Amino acid sequence: MVSPHNSSGTDKRPVVLVTAVGAPPGLNALRALVEIGGYDLIAADADSRSPGLYQFATEHVILPLASDVRAYVGALVSLVRTRGVKVIVPCIENEVAVLAQYRAELEAVGAKLLVPGADVVSFVTDKGACTRIAQSNGIDCPISQVLPADSSSTERKALLQQFLHLCPLPWIVKPIRGYGMKGVTPVASLDEALAVSCATSAELLVQELIPGQAGSMHLAGLLYDDDGRVVRRFSSRSIRTLYPSGGPATAGVSLRCPDMLAATERLIGLVGTWIGPLNAEWMLDPRDKKLKFIEVNPRVWGYGYLATGAGLNFPAGIVALALGRNIGPDPGFREGVTLLRSATDLIFSTSPFELNV
Repeated sequence: MVSPHNSSGTDKRPVVLVTAVGAPPGLNALRALVEIGGYDLIAADADSRSPGLYQFATEHVILPLASDVRAYVGALVSLVRTRGVKVIVPCIENEVAVLAQYRAELEAVGAKLLVPGADVVSFVTDKGACTRIAQSNGIDCPISQVLPADSSSTERKALLQQFLHLCPLPWIVKPIRGYGMKGVTPVASLDEALAVSCATSAELLVQELIPGQAGSMHLAGLLYDDDGRVVRRFSSRSIRTLYPSGGPATAGVSLRCPDMLAATERLIGLVGTWIGPLNAEWMLDPRDKKLKFIEVNPRVWGYGYLATGAGLNFPAGIVALALGRNIGPDPGFREGVTLLRSATDLIFSTSPFELNV
């Protein structure tokens, strides 16, 4: 459903659609694009109550859930045709995966997307596969063990007992695919680990629990052009997270970490050709003072507006590259810039969405 108010006008500015604006990655991508100007922006989300739909963009659209692939892609194709959308910027993992698979279909009707091949997205978002390739190539990681999908409780118990010989408790148990700390569970005993792992038949990753605080989490942000070349590099450290044990960062500071950036580039090069933005999470282990690779997210990140504030507007680069424009050499970023997330309440004289009560 496209909002009935506002239109892109007749000035022929490129129309850019940003998805998943109900969460910080999409909302901050919109904000960064508003600041540079020159585009008509459509905010998109599956939830009509997402505040991001009603900030920054001049138009909004309610999309089907990406899990309903045909409806989701069909809605985007219709928007490209009727609203003249030139660039789609996906800002959540499952939408990146779908758009990577259907990129040709959307570009055939006139939209451009800066996303890699579906097989590369699938590999990168598999935490177990990414960890294995990192470990086998000398990239520091937490000690890890994959529990295969549909393995029996007896098989999982045997694997956990073997893992205990390699890595003392406590551990982290988490889904192979996921984001935002969903399903991530710390466990302090073998029985607890077994109970958590046997509560699902899904593939899981068990890792040592690195004893770091919020300030231990570091981030490498990269932007690749359509030829798979890195054109922007950013690094930072989170100083506050949504949960006491970690999760999405709500405050951070820009920090030069050339070794971490180089290791991230090397890891992605081992996986395949990347196109578009990604961020990799690393954690500083206080026991040996080494940064340990945690995971890759195939999108702009939640506190990505820190990069914009430090002089690197990733969303602007994404859109410009998708439009075939030359964005020039990497200008670098200012170190020591700090972001602190705040909440803004929105008040409407009448509800902009249908109330279901």
